[in-house]
Amino acid sequence: MFSLFDEAAMVAAGLKGETRDECGGLFFQWHIFDRFSTIHTDHRLVLVVCGGDGTVVWAINAMMMHKGMCARKYPSAVAVQPLGTGNDLARHLNWGSGLSELPHPASLIPRMKDAHIVEMDRWAIEISPRPLDTTSFGSRNVEEADVGNTVWMNYFSIGVDSKIAHQFESCRSSCKSLFCSQLGNKLWYTCLGGCNTCYCMNVAKCINVEVDLGEGWISLDVETSAQSLVAVNIGSWASGVDIWGSKNRENGEFAPATIDDGMLELAGVDGAAQIGRATVFKSCAKFKRFSQAKSIRYTVTRPLHMQLDGEAWLQPSSETSPTTVVITPAASVLMFLPESFQATCGCF
Repeated sequence: MFSLFDEAAMVAAGLKGETRDECGGLFFQWHIFDRFSTIHTDHRLVLVVCGGDGTVVWAINAMMMHKGMCARKYPSAVAVQPLGTGNDLARHLNWGSGLSELPHPASLIPRMKDAHIVEMDRWAIEISPRPLDTTSFGSRNVEEADVGNTVWMNYFSIGVDSKIAHQFESCRSSCKSLFCSQLGNKLWYTCLGGCNTCYCMNVAKCINVEVDLGEGWISLDVETSAQSLVAVNIGSWASGVDIWGSKNRENGEFAPATIDDGMLELAGVDGAAQIGRATVFKSCAKFKRFSQAKSIRYTVTRPLHMQLDGEAWLQPSSETSPTTVVITPAASVLMFLPESFQATCGCF
């Protein structure tokens, strides 16, 4: 077993310590995947990722970018261990809402033997101008005319929820000692959400939305009450909220949402107060459904906060220099889906 960040273990395994800045601005130990790609076996390799939503997607993107891993006879599959704050991907895939400690590898083997392997959609996103100083699009400052590209799996949002996430990360970066546990982080999220209950940015007036349902781009009307637009690929957002409501409401004009249907669900949030109510009373949460689409395109004409798989930032935009966001399908990945959640170590 190798750790992506354990230099001592890599040295002991005879792996070089060189790094290449090829994965979202992070220095990644590519030699680990170099070694994995040469393992000869009649079975698929399993990548177990311990972390939050962003860490899981980052590791999967790195694996999908590695030519040797992509060329293997049997594609690798990914299992998730939730060590982040929201852990929405782990929740959706029945790995649980959070763990208090790293599980022993041996405890995971029985669960993976009994789990299904499912194909999960991934989505390419292109943002122009490129977001600055982000992990997803690279931490280096670049010219404003540059275009940012990456691949995501969970959710992309614009509006009040992204503002709360950005404030949380800013506070955590400035005083890390106050953000030392998953439960404590959730309490901070609650406080910041309460501070944003008076947020009144009407995203419908500053975002033009177009969707491709399979027959070309068409304009989409967005309700004026929406303070966030959220494109989701999974049935968990904001620490377990099913924003699309697949489990507690009729589908109506929309098809049931799945992670392998090649469609994104686009929903609207009325404000921070609605997010808070939905977090406490998940079964009563009902958000506005706008569309199920194969591709989505936004044109943003005012500075707004954006969030991609847990990472948020403020995106400068104006009438004369708008931001364009285009989301299209990307190559899918295999994920382990246990029948139901069973704690392998301390959980909450």
